[in-house]
Amino acid sequence: MNERDYVQNSIALHLFFDRIMKEHSFFLEASFMESNQNLKDIARNFQTNFSRILNKTITLANKMVSKELLDAKEIVTDKTLQAETMTTKLSGIPIDTDITNKELRLEPGTIKVNSLQL
Repeated sequence: MNERDYVQNSIALHLFFDRIMKEHSFFLEASFMESNQNLKDIARNFQTNFSRILNKTITLANKMVSKELLDAKEIVTDKTLQAETMTTKLSGIPIDTDITNKELRLEPGTIKVNSLQL
């Protein structure tokens, strides 16, 4: 694997798994009963932190990911934003849809590694 592929694969994996962790922390919060508010709060804190990590990854990913990754809709789909909006409405648990909007605006690009364009 060359350096360009390594960097693109790393970013793609982070985009995928950062979102998975953010979503799983949402599921945790939603699954706890009101009597376990302390656990709901911990899960909300996880979601906040994973959202922050994903947001940073998206910022780093712009013009660094392959067109194939974006075209495959593996990161977000045209249904993700609608699903998040409806989930927030039904659950009362906020989801930061700005993150999804940023992901939908990701652009493919060329990677520079060690000052070399790959």
